Amino acid sequence: SFCTLLVYEQSCDMYIKSISFGGFKSYREGSLGGDEFSPMVNAIVGKNGSGKSNFFAMVQFVLGQGRYKNISATERKTLLHEGTGKIFLSAVVEMVLDNSDGRLVTDSDAKEVTIRRVLGSKKDVYSVNNKNTSPAEVNALLEAAGFAPSNPYNIVEQGKIAAFATMRDHERFNLLKEIAGTKVYEDRREQSMKVLLQAESDMVQIDSTIAEIEGKLEELGEQREEYKVYQQLERKQRCLQYAMHTHTANQAMQQINTIDNEINKQVSGSQSAHEALQQKVAALKAFDKQTTALNATIIQLKRQKDLVIQERTGWVNRHAKIKVTLSNVSSGLKTEEEAKKNAEQAIKQLEKQVTAKEKELLADEKALSAKDEEVQKDLASLTEVQQRVDMLITKRGRHNQFSSRAERDAWLKKEISSLEGNLSKMKAEHTRLETEAQTTIPNKIKEKETEIKEKRAALADQEKKSGYTKQKGKIENLTKERDALADARRSLFREQSKVQQQIDTHGERYSSAQQRLNKTIPRDIRAGMASVSEILRSEKIEGVHGYVCDLFTVDKHLHTACDVMAGTSLFHIVVETNQVASKILQALNARKLPGRPSFYPLNRLNSRAKELPTTEDSFPLYSKLSFDDKFKAVFADLYGRVLVCTNLQAAGAHSKTHSCHCVLPNGDKVDSRGGISGGFRDVQVSRMGAAVEVQNLKEEGVSLREELANLVQKASEIDQQILAKRTNLQAAETSVEEYNRLREGESYGIRATERDIHELKETLRLATKSISQQQSYITGTQSAINAMTSEIKTEMAEKLTPQEATELSEKQAKLDEQKKVFSHKSAELETLRSKVTALRQLLSENLIKRRQQLLDKVSNLTNQSARDIVDDEKTTHEAALMKNRIDSLDQELAEVEKQLEKAVQEKSKQNEKSGKERAEASRISKKLAGDRSDLDHRKRQRVLLNNTYELAMEQIAKLGPLPTGVEEYEGKPLATLEKDFKATKSKMKGLTHINKKAYDQYSLGSDARDNLCKQRTARQNEKDTLEKLIEDLDSKKDEAVLRTFRQVKAGFATNFKDLVCHEGANAELVLQKADDGESHQTKRSKSKKAARVDEYVGVTVRVNFGVGGGVGGTGDKDLSRLSGGQKTLVSLALIFAIQQCDPAPFYLFDEIDAALDAEYRNNVARKIQALSKNAQFLMVSFKPEMVDIADRHFAITSKNRVSRLAKCTAQEAQNVLSMSDPGKAKRPFEEDEDLTQEL
Repeated sequence: SFCTLLVYEQSCDMYIKSISFGGFKSYREGSLGGDEFSPMVNAIVGKNGSGKSNFFAMVQFVLGQGRYKNISATERKTLLHEGTGKIFLSAVVEMVLDNSDGRLVTDSDAKEVTIRRVLGSKKDVYSVNNKNTSPAEVNALLEAAGFAPSNPYNIVEQGKIAAFATMRDHERFNLLKEIAGTKVYEDRREQSMKVLLQAESDMVQIDSTIAEIEGKLEELGEQREEYKVYQQLERKQRCLQYAMHTHTANQAMQQINTIDNEINKQVSGSQSAHEALQQKVAALKAFDKQTTALNATIIQLKRQKDLVIQERTGWVNRHAKIKVTLSNVSSGLKTEEEAKKNAEQAIKQLEKQVTAKEKELLADEKALSAKDEEVQKDLASLTEVQQRVDMLITKRGRHNQFSSRAERDAWLKKEISSLEGNLSKMKAEHTRLETEAQTTIPNKIKEKETEIKEKRAALADQEKKSGYTKQKGKIENLTKERDALADARRSLFREQSKVQQQIDTHGERYSSAQQRLNKTIPRDIRAGMASVSEILRSEKIEGVHGYVCDLFTVDKHLHTACDVMAGTSLFHIVVETNQVASKILQALNARKLPGRPSFYPLNRLNSRAKELPTTEDSFPLYSKLSFDDKFKAVFADLYGRVLVCTNLQAAGAHSKTHSCHCVLPNGDKVDSRGGISGGFRDVQVSRMGAAVEVQNLKEEGVSLREELANLVQKASEIDQQILAKRTNLQAAETSVEEYNRLREGESYGIRATERDIHELKETLRLATKSISQQQSYITGTQSAINAMTSEIKTEMAEKLTPQEATELSEKQAKLDEQKKVFSHKSAELETLRSKVTALRQLLSENLIKRRQQLLDKVSNLTNQSARDIVDDEKTTHEAALMKNRIDSLDQELAEVEKQLEKAVQEKSKQNEKSGKERAEASRISKKLAGDRSDLDHRKRQRVLLNNTYELAMEQIAKLGPLPTGVEEYEGKPLATLEKDFKATKSKMKGLTHINKKAYDQYSLGSDARDNLCKQRTARQNEKDTLEKLIEDLDSKKDEAVLRTFRQVKAGFATNFKDLVCHEGANAELVLQKADDGESHQTKRSKSKKAARVDEYVGVTVRVNFGVGGGVGGTGDKDLSRLSGGQKTLVSLALIFAIQQCDPAPFYLFDEIDAALDAEYRNNVARKIQALSKNAQFLMVSFKPEMVDIADRHFAITSKNRVSRLAKCTAQEAQNVLSMSDPGKAKRPFEEDEDLTQEL
């Protein structure tokens, strides 16, 4: 059977314009929209199983209504397309709604609203107008447009139309409230109730707090009276304390003035002694410096002396060795001359023997050649006879060997083929040997002879070009230049040793100075300085200027003053910005290095030097400093408020007058409040002095290292020059040696080539012999082939012919005779060959070899003699140079010893003077130490008194503003004051547990009580307002529900009459109460007061179709007994009534007319056509009445489990319905070829 899907469009502004989809259920891909949809009625037809219900599911899915609001993981798989083609992992449906009336409220107020939903494997993605949106926002948007998510009365699925008629009373009542919009009232009422309950709770808590505060206020009133008495005693106590502290401060100040006068007298008396000690210390430092320099000079001279002695010893040893070498060279020349003469005599004797043996060898070789030719001829004849005899013997045995002629001929042909193959190989080998004997070997011999001539000519030419005499002179000159450069290099080496000794001595002095400086620096600061230095060496951190002590200079006599005023701040690190300091600290923490470095960031310092006067007894310390202008803030912070005074009396006066710190050159200090500090200071232990000394030594070390680097650079240049001379010298010597090696190599090559020529001649002789033998083999093989060929042509006989038998007998006899002759000649040939071989071996392995060895020996002796003569001259020259060098070193050694003796004597005198000065300095130091001990005692007394004075003044300051009546205690004795103070304190002890905050607490408590009363009044007002608001909300909700009920009730009755079309038909809705089930009309007549909605629990439907005897009957209240068509009419009447009261944009009806007869279907069609002016209807129907009222028609087809949607005409839609014959029905998802062709 077939069914029909109708789409009725409203003439209102909002309606569905298009739907696009992909991968949803049976729909693979496609869209329907634009001009395809009419603003009026549209019909979609298709047979069962074509996908019409899936189309409705698609609309519900994109709207998120019904069972598609929340989809489980299992249900998601069922919604994905499973037809043929590609596999879909997600489904997407997009609906475009016309929003000309602004019913859908969006941010852009667009005329079209696109709602898109994408179904994934785990979650959904909503978007509105291409903007991702949450499902809740989409639901709110649709609900505002007229969709009811909780009661979707506008969507009626297949087979559920009757559910609207048979739903329970309370469900129908909830639907009514939903239509009336009571949810808004209920939400606001719930919020108001929460606020009301909170206000009541706050009022209870406020009442409790007010009662508690009033109880505490009563207690605080009593405590306030006790505190008044306590305040009077406390005021008297403060007056007594002020008087006692004032008396103590005045007495301490008098004693301080007395001690200051004594200190000034003592300081003035010891000033001259201190200056004398400084002069002695300066003289001792000068002596120490001179002594250190003399020690360095002595060590250097001793080292230089050792170096000269070491070098002289080396030259003496080398000179002795070279003398021995000269003696050996002279004796070697004599021995070589004698050996050369003996070798030349042996060569002459061997020449005679070689000549005689060569003549004998030549004669024997000729005889051997003749004899060899004769033997070869006999061998050829013997071979020929032997082959003929073998052939005849073989032929004679053919009869026994073969059973037929054919078998014999086959064997003979096989033998002939084999012999022909061998013959071909023999001829090829014969041809090759002839080529070698006639062409290849003679050509090689000529090439070797030509090579010998060329080598001899090249050797003669090279001898002319070598310039041996010229190279010899060049070697002599280069040797002299090299020796001169070596002397200069040795002088520079001594200078380097001298400077290196100074650097070593300087290192010791620098180490000592650094140790003295480290003793003046606390351990943590010293460790921090080392850690920062390590970081700066390993990391490139810019903006670090150095330590404070390295960034300024000052006169030496002010070192102690600078040291005292700056303290360890001298070792603070000056950096450009605080970020640089942070980088250093981060690196220090990251490496976990020890120490506590401190910094002066220039960007954070804004200190300025105070303007201080320059007088006869004082001057600003800041003005005596020399530094870079960019460090002004640093030194202004350290020394900008410091005056240098000549004595303590002036320092005390200036510190009070100018509110600054004063310091004496010896280190005694008077701070801005008059406090004196100082004591005995060893002038040799000073931070500033040690830092300056370290800095000077550092600069001196840099200068020494630069000097050493220059010396090293000069030595490197001389080394390069020496290397160049050595290279040229080696090149000249190599040239001479190459000529000698070339001459020896060419001679050896000539001899080797001569041996090659001799071997080639022997190879030629053997090749000639092989040619003769090969010719004999070829002749014999050819004869055998000819005989076998002739035999093939004859019949196979049992024995030889008479001629062949006679020939065999003669050949055998001749063969025996020839064998005897051949054996005899072969023996003679071997004897002659052995003799020739022996002569050749004698010549080549003995006589000629010995001659060549003697010639080589003579040549080597000649060359060696020449080299020995050159070495002798060279060695003689070197010996003379060594003697000159030894004499020069003797003079230098005497000069060094003289200087060393002078330095030792001068050091002795310096030690004597230094001892006297040191004793005098010790005496003065002891005297100053005694004076300083007394001065320190007085200073300690002054410090104690000053502390007493400051403590008294501090206690006075702590008392704060003085109370009235303090004048009466001034001038009284201290004992009287103390007695009154004890009495007052005793009275105050009697007043225990005094609440000093009673006044404040009482005032705060009163204010809190008043505020709470105001808050309670506000909460009461808020409660009254909320109660009134809730009452108003309940009233408005009741009015909305009752108004909606009356509208739906009236619409239901009208629609029911229109659908039934019978005069006696009527229907009504009745509200039900929970108590007795009486109707709304009955209860309203019993009470004048308006009823509350909360009293009702349901809505009952009463219908009368006006036809007696029908199902249900007149006045039948049990709707379950109605027929399916009657239930459908009741449901449609209710739905249309709701639509008239709260219209939705469109309605989805799936097979709502399935149970209706023709009359009722026509009534429903007319009603829908009338209502389509205000809403859009989407309907599925089996009947043709619905198609007739449609403006446009569409058809759904299915092929390969894939649904397709296409536009069609009204007639085509009717044709689809006419095919509803059950015999033509097909299975679901079966392809409908006829329908597809027609569409």
